[in-house]
Parts: sequence; C-alpha cells; structure tokens
Amino acid sequence: ATEESFLYRMTAARDFFYVLERNLKGSPEVIGYVVGTLANGDSLTHDSMYEHIPGAGLLCIHSVAVDPEFRRRGLATAMLKRYIKFMDQLHPFISTLTLICKHELISLYA
Repeated sequence: ATEESFLYRMTAARDFFYVLERNLKGSPEVIGYVVGTLANGDSLTHDSMYEHIPGAGLLCIHSVAVDPEFRRRGLATAMLKRYIKFMDQLHPFISTLTLICKHELISLYA
C-alpha cells in the first residue's frame, strides 16, 4: 500500500487495526500489525480497496505484516486468528471476510 492509502486506513478505519507490540525496557515497539477496512457487497472490488464504509458487512484484510526480525515464528498466523476472533466479537454485523495477499503468500494463509 502507498503511504497515503495506509494513512487513510489508519484514520478512517482505526477500529480495524490490530497491532502486536513487545515491551522492551518499558518502551513499546511495534513488531506486527493487521489492517482491514469495511466495504459493501460480498466480494472485493477495485473501489473497495480504497474506501472504508462504516457498518458494511464485508471485512477486507489488506495487510498482515511482521517485522523481519520476528518472522517465521508463527506470529502472522497468530495475529490473523486473533484479529478475526476480535472482529467477530466486536463487529457481529460482518458477514464476509476477504484477505488480500501476494500470490507467493497464499500458502501462509491456507
């Protein structure tokens, strides 16, 4: 995502950000995050990648990211599972979930 898209999602859809931190010597450090937005319909479209529609039923997960130093420890999978559970509990109106990822990462989420 571009910096502009990321900042838009961070402000317009901040309730759909999930951040994993570690606390080292009293100083929190972000080591991973999951970013989503809501869209109308039941499938991802080009337009739905660039907007957030509060109260809509389609949750589009745009990013699951882990700091390179902490990769290959199961954190992305654990974050995604917690994120989905958290969203289901907080936003029961969500009826459909989509995950956007690069082709080479499909096996991570399968």
